[in-house]
Order: sequence, then structure tokens, then C-alpha cells
Amino acid sequence: MRITEEQLRQIIREETVYLEEQKLDRFNEEVREAYFEQVLLTYPNTLFEHGYISEVTWTRARKMKMLTESGHRDYALEEGFFDDVKALAAKAKEKLAPVVAKGKEKASAAGKAALAKAKEIGDKEIDVKKASKEMKRVGKEAGELTAGTGEAILNFLGPISDKLGGKAVKFAGKVVNKIGKMGIGALTAIPKASVAVIDKALKGAGGAVKGTADLMRKTKDGLTYEKMANEDPKAFMAMYRGLQREIKGLKMKGVTTPKQVEATLGVFKSPEGQKALEAASNKTGKSAQEIEALMGLFVFQTRYVAMASKAAKTKKKPATRKKK
Repeated sequence: MRITEEQLRQIIREETVYLEEQKLDRFNEEVREAYFEQVLLTYPNTLFEHGYISEVTWTRARKMKMLTESGHRDYALEEGFFDDVKALAAKAKEKLAPVVAKGKEKASAAGKAALAKAKEIGDKEIDVKKASKEMKRVGKEAGELTAGTGEAILNFLGPISDKLGGKAVKFAGKVVNKIGKMGIGALTAIPKASVAVIDKALKGAGGAVKGTADLMRKTKDGLTYEKMANEDPKAFMAMYRGLQREIKGLKMKGVTTPKQVEATLGVFKSPEGQKALEAASNKTGKSAQEIEALMGLFVFQTRYVAMASKAAKTKKKPATRKKK
């Protein structure tokens, strides 16, 4: 039986999709393990209290925490610890979800107890409502951490992105390249509030670009990031710093540097990362697409920062006088 050229192309397309799905599945497992590594390092007591790790695992996690902080290596300890992480991640789907309910019950009981005790002693220095709220928050958070909810993963995005590094960056490529192809026009894909921040930054920079409306007009005349970085570094850096402030407002704990932002963008492409992206969207009021566009734009503009810095230094240098 002969295979036509079209059938061959279809087979190649299907195989490519299959391989991409396989890669994403493997990457998702790495995201899960990176998350549970942080949970095990940070909350061994919670896991042990609920009976999800043994005393041996609890002891090893505490030793691993001290080892990590010391900067030393113990290969036998590390091997045992990462086996524990994999085991915890593997059984999390089935056995850890009920901890959310336990956490909420515990939080409610603890909150009521704190409120009653505060009223009983009549300590006017204690904000009883705040104390109750805090107790509820801690109990709820403990449950969510062990079940791997989006908000819990969001709190560990910094170390997760650091751990996965280049692997995560590969999955961010499509978003960053798409934003790059849009050029300065990518401003239309980010939240209006973020555009307003950039507009204010440009107007106060004292450069040739006098706001986002002026920026879009000049884009039609051929202005690119590269030209802007070289010819109007003041305006370019003002726009970039405005984006930096917006990135900080995304509530992604520990994600501050361009490398971390790019790796986190890659993490968001995994099913586990999608939960964190949804949580970030709920926290900030920005859509998932807007958050990804904002991050992608920041990463893409970072490529021209060195160019803008060099251009700014050159413009500051006084012209040398020719000898008569």
C-alpha cells in the first residue's frame, strides 16, 4: 500500500503533536516535583501531623533544609530526600486532597477559639477580629499547600522557576516569540491599567516619545524596540521600568528577575502551572492572557536593555574638542 504525500504529512503532524504532548507531560511532572520539594522543605510538620509522611521522611526533610541553607552537599541525604519528594508528588492526587477540608475545619475551630479567648481576657491590645482572621488564614493555607492548589503553587513560583530554569524557558518560547512579532503593537495585548503606567512613565521620562499614543504613532513610521533603545534610551528605559513595576504587581512570590519571569511563563504552560496562573488572575483581576502578554513583553524588552544602557552612556559623554 502506497502512502500519499498528504498522508505522510498528516502522519508527521500527528507524531509531532504526540511528541509535544509527551514533553509537556514529563515537564508537568517536574513542575509537580519542584513544588512538592518546596512543600516538604518548608512544611514537614504539617505533612507529618496529618500522617502523609513518616518520621524518617520528616527527619530527612529537616536535615535537608539545614543542608540547603549551609550550602554544603550530602549526596546520600539528597538522594533519599528527592525519592521522598517523588513519592509525595505521586500520591498527592489521591491522598492529599482531603487535607484541604481538614485545614478549613481546623482554621474555623482555631479562629473561634482565638476570638473567644481574646474576649475572655479582655486584652484591649489584641485586635480580636484580625487574630481570628489570621488563624483561619494559616489553617486554610496549610491545607491548600499540601493539596497543591493554584494559590499554594503561586507562593512557590520563585524557587520552582529557579529549579527548572532552562527547561521551563523552552516552554515560554512561543509566547515570547509571538509578542516579539507583534513589536511595539504588543502594548494592545496587556491590561489597560498597565498601559496607563507605561504612558505616565514615558511622559515623565523627558525623551522623544511623549506617551503611549505618541509611541503607537511613531510605530507606524517604523519605530522598533531596537531603534528606540539606540535613539531614545531614556524613553525605552522608562517604558521598561514601568513594565517592571507591573510584573511586581502580579503577586508571584519570588519572581522578580527577567530569567525568573521567563521560566515562570514556561511553568504556566504546564497543567500544574495553569492552576497558578488562574490564581494569579483571580488575585490581580487581570485575565490569564493579559498576564502572559505582560510577562512576555517584559522578557522580550529585556533583550534591548543592554543596548539602551550603552546608548545612554554614549549620549552622556561630552563631545571631545578638536585641537587647533
